[in-house]
Amino acid sequence: MSKLKSFFLSVAILSIVLMFSATSYAQTEKIQGIRLNDGSIIYGKVLQINVEKVTIEGKDGKISTYKFNDVETFIKEGQEESAADALRGTTKVAPGKKDASHSGDGFYMGANAGLVMLKDVDAKDPSTGIPLTFKFSPGFALGAVAGYGYGYVRGEAEIMYQKNNLDKVKVLGVEGGVSGDVSNLAFLFNGYFDIKNPSIVTPYLSGGIGVARVDLSKITVTGIGDYTTKSYDDTVFAYQVGAGVGIALTEKVTLDLKYRYFGTSDPKIDDTNVTNSSHNILLGLRYIF
Repeated sequence: MSKLKSFFLSVAILSIVLMFSATSYAQTEKIQGIRLNDGSIIYGKVLQINVEKVTIEGKDGKISTYKFNDVETFIKEGQEESAADALRGTTKVAPGKKDASHSGDGFYMGANAGLVMLKDVDAKDPSTGIPLTFKFSPGFALGAVAGYGYGYVRGEAEIMYQKNNLDKVKVLGVEGGVSGDVSNLAFLFNGYFDIKNPSIVTPYLSGGIGVARVDLSKITVTGIGDYTTKSYDDTVFAYQVGAGVGIALTEKVTLDLKYRYFGTSDPKIDDTNVTNSSHNILLGLRYIF
C-alpha cells in the first residue's frame, strides 16, 4: 500500500509541475525591441509579454527578462507604442490563427492506457453465507475515444477495458489464497471542461455515463476451506469522474495525463449485489483532425 501511495503522490506532483512550469505567452507580432524607462533600447525578438515581465532575445542571442513596469515603450516597425498598448495588442489573434479558447477545436480520436486500482469487494460464501472480502492486485486499462471539441467543452464516446487479478481473500479476519480475475468492458459518453489558457498545458475536468459488462472468472479459494465458484457476469450502469491535463505536443497531437474514478451500479453475483469501483491513472494521446 505504501508503494501505491508513493505512486499517486508522484503522479500528483508531476501534474502540478507540468501545470505551473508551462510559461504563459502572448502573440508579439512585429515587435522589434523595447525602450526602458532609463532610456536604453534593446533590439531583438520579444518572447513573452505579461503584466509582470517582458522576455526578449537580443541580437546577440542573449535572453533577458525585465519587469513590465520598467519598460516604457515597445518598438514596432520603426514606431513606438506604450507598454500598456503593446500588452493589449498581444491579445489580438494573428490572421488565420485561433485564440487560446479555440486552440483544440474539431474532431479528434485517441487512445488511453494505464493503471487500475480496484477497490476491495465484500461478498458472502455461497454455501455458508459467511462474509468474505476480496482484495485485488493492480490491474491495467486500455481504451479508445472519439470526440469533438469546441471552445471550452468536449464531448466524447469511449470504449474501455480494464482487468484486475484477485490477490487475497479474507474470511473472519483470516487471509487465504485465491485465484481469478474481474474485468470491466465499458461504453461511456464523456463530457470535458477544458480550462483554456495561453500555455501548452490545459487542465480539465471530466465526467461520463454509460454501461459496463462486468465479468468475474471462476474463483478458487485455498487455505481456508478449499472451493471453486462458477463464473458470473452482469451488465450494469457505469460512470466516471476525473481530472487531468492535456499537453500540446504539436498543433494536432495532445498528450493526456489524467486521474479517473470509475464505478458501476452493484453487479449481482450469486444473488448478492457487490460493489465495483476503481481508481485509475491514465496516459493517452489525442489527434485533432
